[in-house]
Amino acid sequence: MKTSPRQANGAAVLVGVNKLDPGHYGTSCVDLLSPDKDVEDYELIAKLNGLTTQILQAENATRSKLVSTLAKTAKTLKAGDFLLLTFSGYGGQVINFDGNLSEQLSATWCLQNGQLLYPEIFQVLSDFTQGVNILIVSDTSSPYSSLNYQHINPANADRQRSLPVEIAETVYLKNKDQYDSFYLGSKSNPTISANVIWLTGCQVNQVAFESNYNGYLTAAIKHTWNGGTFLGSYESFFKEVSLNMPVFQSPKITTYGEDPNQFLKKRTFTF
Repeated sequence: MKTSPRQANGAAVLVGVNKLDPGHYGTSCVDLLSPDKDVEDYELIAKLNGLTTQILQAENATRSKLVSTLAKTAKTLKAGDFLLLTFSGYGGQVINFDGNLSEQLSATWCLQNGQLLYPEIFQVLSDFTQGVNILIVSDTSSPYSSLNYQHINPANADRQRSLPVEIAETVYLKNKDQYDSFYLGSKSNPTISANVIWLTGCQVNQVAFESNYNGYLTAAIKHTWNGGTFLGSYESFFKEVSLNMPVFQSPKITTYGEDPNQFLKKRTFTF
């Protein structure tokens, strides 16, 4: 008896962090303006493309909640399925406990109650099955960009999405044992079998900005996607997104996994 081919599934995990917990980050970190608005726009894109959405904002946008949500999602998605993972908020960094000068800093996403290290994100990505396609849209600053940034402010002096270095250093030193254990607990160079495209808000010598309405990357994605009228591949989509961004901020594209090139040729946000 013949069985019908399995229908692909699509999921979205959408994270926005406007305000960081002052108990962890201190009281000098300025609240961001528009991560929650980014989430609203990605939710619309996700729903119009038939994706099941999970939203993490405010007190729900925690380290453990995001990791557990992704771990559960990894168990449900199979080859041919699609995950859209978005993060809007501050990008940060912590010092590696081992003092390895070639990897002195670990880049992070600043979740509400603490920073999630990139090695921890890669660890979770390694849980996804081969053949799953994952698009990560990280509307935040690139790893280490705040250290290399040549000071260029947009004309309207919009806010940066890069955790100030002095705050990042204070947070690490205050919570050194905790962050060292996070780094120790993540695998070194885990194998990622899923196809991953990671789009970050800027290059490493830049900083990502936001307006009152959106992060600059999200605004360019909205403009390019244009309510779903854009029908091209990720390759062509990313080129158009880059053209719709200011000269002082260019998105960075990184790929991982078994066959990300086939994923790049698929139509944007579809499965």
